[in-house]
Amino acid sequence: MSERPRAKVFISCGQRYKNEMLVVKEIERRLIEKEYSTYVGVKHRSLKALRENIFRELSSSEYFLFIDFKREPTMETAQDGTVRLFHRGSLFSHQELALASFLELEAVGFQQAGVRREGVLEAMQLNCFQFEDVSELPDLVMKQIEAMGWDSHWKAQLTLERSETEPGSSPEDSRRIYHIQVRNAHQRKPAINCSAFLHKIKKLGSDDTIPFQKFELKWAGTKIPFVTIMPSEYRSFDAFYITRDEPTTLKWLDFSYTDTKEVCPDVTDAGEYEIIYVVTSFNFPAMYGRFRLLLKESWDEISTLTLIECGMMRPHEPY
Repeated sequence: MSERPRAKVFISCGQRYKNEMLVVKEIERRLIEKEYSTYVGVKHRSLKALRENIFRELSSSEYFLFIDFKREPTMETAQDGTVRLFHRGSLFSHQELALASFLELEAVGFQQAGVRREGVLEAMQLNCFQFEDVSELPDLVMKQIEAMGWDSHWKAQLTLERSETEPGSSPEDSRRIYHIQVRNAHQRKPAINCSAFLHKIKKLGSDDTIPFQKFELKWAGTKIPFVTIMPSEYRSFDAFYITRDEPTTLKWLDFSYTDTKEVCPDVTDAGEYEIIYVVTSFNFPAMYGRFRLLLKESWDEISTLTLIECGMMRPHEPY
């Protein structure tokens, strides 16, 4: 069985003072206790750090928690000459809020009394709940996210999985087909136009990957190259097959969208292999699955395909 999905809450807040840090740690502890995954936004001083940390964490989050603590006081003179005192909020939290809005994350905001509503907040339809003392914030946060119906057990992504049982065979079977399940972990949104393909294959102990041209793989039970996966459901694609007379040769031709075996990798020896498959979708991030294949010498021994890692494809990262 695959691990139960956990929605990630991106916590955007200032952390200038010790009491703020302690309160945020308590909020994070309570969220984890409710089986959420969490990330606390931290200040970054370079574009690279922003791209590799804040952008990445926001893009893999389902919820956004905005906390606007008091900062320096500022004077404002109105047209009638009256002077008002107000406090600014956290600059970095407002930047993260703008990114969360662009990514269409479900958000809830909390603003300390006396902080002026300005900047990104003024242009958004985000209603912030006010608090006076930071010590009351953990109770207020948990109460509001429960009232809003937040759910910790889903993800806005696809996952690649393997079933617990390997394909068996009866005496009359001439081939074994290995399948990989693709699950839509979103609670409401269907994954549209999903496509699966072989990305990389390498024999362990060798320095070189096995060359081939990328080709799309067939989804089980259909001849349509692109499928829809409904929320909380899965569909399987044909990873490869082996035959009784050639149990150490991986084959794809009959279960893929290619008309020549010349584009397929040449795998004919028993041993251990690392195989990476990728699934793309019109409305979900591309995901990869890294698998370990133990290819046996004999048809009477069952070759095994085991999931090692599943994650989101990211530009400029080796897979």
